[in-house]
Amino acid sequence: MKTADISVSINTSKGRKTYNGRGAVIFPFVVHRPVLDKDEMTLGGSYWCISHMASGRQAFKAKTVKDVKRMIAVLSRFDLFLMPECDKFYELCSQQGQEVKNALLNGGFSFDTMRFDNV
Repeated sequence: MKTADISVSINTSKGRKTYNGRGAVIFPFVVHRPVLDKDEMTLGGSYWCISHMASGRQAFKAKTVKDVKRMIAVLSRFDLFLMPECDKFYELCSQQGQEVKNALLNGGFSFDTMRFDNV
């Protein structure tokens, strides 16, 4: 996965905001650096965020681009991420959230280190 300059629209506590920065679009996800200041939309941090394109909500974080690539391979198995932002999408996220997390854990991901084993 190669990163490039992209515009990302994400949900914040102050509504949807857009910033420009390094990242990648891997449908149905956008990979980007975290937003440290939501008023200024400044980027930072030492990890990568994986956000759901349709809802603009951050789904998960990973330490490296290689970890992101593996994470997206696991997340892409779940059809719920192909849905648009709607009440049904949020209902399915609530119902299947633990199943998604378990799939990541079974794939070797650690939520403590934000890394996969043997990457």
